[in-house]
Amino acid sequence: MSNINLGVFINQNSQISIRDVREKFKFFNQTTIDEINKLIELQLLKPKEKGRAQHYKNRVCLIKLYG
Repeated sequence: MSNINLGVFINQNSQISIRDVREKFKFFNQTTIDEINKLIELQLLKPKEKGRAQHYKNRVCLIKLYG
């Protein structure tokens, strides 16, 4: 997954879900979860809700990190 494309996608949306990322980048569910978890560990994303409706909110402007 391209970190630049993912960073742009997250910045364009105030919140994202696993489904949003999976459909946009055409990845398997586990790959999407792994990438989102990496961003959570780096404290770039913050989980907003729990369960099936879980969304993630960006904590910093990711364009500055990659651009």
